[in-house]
Amino acid sequence: KASRFSFHPAACRNAIMRFLILFLLFFPCTVFAAQFEKFVLSDDPSVPAIIQLKGEIESGDAEDFERLIEGQSKVTLVLDSPGGLVREALRIGATIRLRDFATMVAADGECYSACGLVWLASERRYMAESSQIGFHAAYRHVGDYLEESGEANAEIGSYLTHLGLRVEAIRFFT
Repeated sequence: KASRFSFHPAACRNAIMRFLILFLLFFPCTVFAAQFEKFVLSDDPSVPAIIQLKGEIESGDAEDFERLIEGQSKVTLVLDSPGGLVREALRIGATIRLRDFATMVAADGECYSACGLVWLASERRYMAESSQIGFHAAYRHVGDYLEESGEANAEIGSYLTHLGLRVEAIRFFT
């Protein structure tokens, strides 16, 4: 006996997509502070530990990162972040450069704003074709408005100069 209900994969996908859109409209996602997760793949010191930074870069994240890398000689930092505090990002980036760590934005990963500054810190930067990395000038809140921050952009320019980037690249990133 045939059922009057039938399974249509395309209709099912459409229903799921409508549900997800409605869910996101009524329950907007919030961005959380950066979360770090460490993966040690081997006891062999020549195999890098993988550390993932996911979420907004906030106050204290540079210190958390430094604590997490204690005792590690090789690290690849996988980034997935909308950005965040410039000073924290510059401190994480300086640590990456000084320790000669690698950075990566995985396939379909996003790394914007201050996160991009962390990604740039490594001499070994990796990304997939579908990775998204974005840069813009630094801003600060002035009342209800955003205003470009000359001080923060000067710090970023100095940081990028120390990384060895050319002036044309620095102009692009700031």
